Amino acid sequence: MSILTRHILAEADYARVRDAERRALSRHRAPRRIALHEHCALLFESRWTVLGQIQEVCHVEGRRTEAKIQREIDEYSCLIPRPDTLTATLTVHGGTPEFGATLSAEAGAERGPLVLQLGPHFQPSRALRPPPGPDAVHYLAFDLGPASKAALYAGAPAWIHLRSAVAATQIPISPALRLALEHTLHRSEAPASPHNQQPHQRPHHDHARRQTCT
Repeated sequence: MSILTRHILAEADYARVRDAERRALSRHRAPRRIALHEHCALLFESRWTVLGQIQEVCHVEGRRTEAKIQREIDEYSCLIPRPDTLTATLTVHGGTPEFGATLSAEAGAERGPLVLQLGPHFQPSRALRPPPGPDAVHYLAFDLGPASKAALYAGAPAWIHLRSAVAATQIPISPALRLALEHTLHRSEAPASPHNQQPHQRPHHDHARRQTCT
């Protein structure tokens, strides 16, 4: 489900619910976040996490016109999961310059250094929007075929592997994360948020603009 400008709360409306919304979103994100290494982490996204990021950026940076809001939607909309695609944000923090540059280059490749294992099926990450150079943030996708999805739903052992020239590890997918990923693939969100359930109307937003981040 796409995100449109009318889904973004007006400034005054968001200010009233911001504290509660951020607390709820933090609880929603918690099982989706994996510490891969002391210098990098992975967050599996949902429509709600993407919507919350856009809303918060618009609030903090004062993006109040429809055109500016649309630019933020275009920036992040590629992270909205699809029925056969899980999306994630990889963040690199600290470490040596070599660590950051190497992992950044690997993450920007068509076949990245992260692999989602679902039973006997291995799904490598791919860059959604490769940065022009070393970057601390990378948008990734894991494309799942029917067999991979069936393994996830059946409770097969699941792991996330980091296979980088500067770090290598494998971390089991927790029951809470598995459930969150299942909900994501079903295009539903848990826990429910009033902000997430119903579109909010902004004044004078009469039509949807075509999204450019695909």
